[in-house]
Amino acid sequence: MLRTLRVLLPVAIALVSCTKGDKVPAYIDVNAVSVTTEPLQGSATSNITDVWVYADDELLGSWEVPSRIPLLREGSTRIRITPGVKRNGAFDDRSIYPFYTSWTGSVDVMRTTSVELTPVVGYNEAADFWIEAF
Repeated sequence: MLRTLRVLLPVAIALVSCTKGDKVPAYIDVNAVSVTTEPLQGSATSNITDVWVYADDELLGSWEVPSRIPLLREGSTRIRITPGVKRNGAFDDRSIYPFYTSWTGSVDVMRTTSVELTPVVGYNEAADFWIEAF
């Protein structure tokens, strides 16, 4: 028993001390999302509270605006930002807003640096608008 312990203890210590390489992220800062409209689409007011962020079509997560999003990549990266809202006004029930388009762009990221993005989205072509003139 003692002999087995003498052999296994150094092996266990050696395995625990192995590192898998700490990755240092780059950051994407999204402070606000703007909406642009055509004249027959009403005003450009919005209440975008969240963004769904994708890097090279891989979901990084849903983030509250404004946010600093860590990105474990380097080099040219295709970023897609899809705006979201609070569903039915509930704080804990958030969803992608289906009437807005997604913002897509290519950014060059390096570790420990920060890239500030200001996405501008519009309405989907399939959205119908009822505008009342009071």
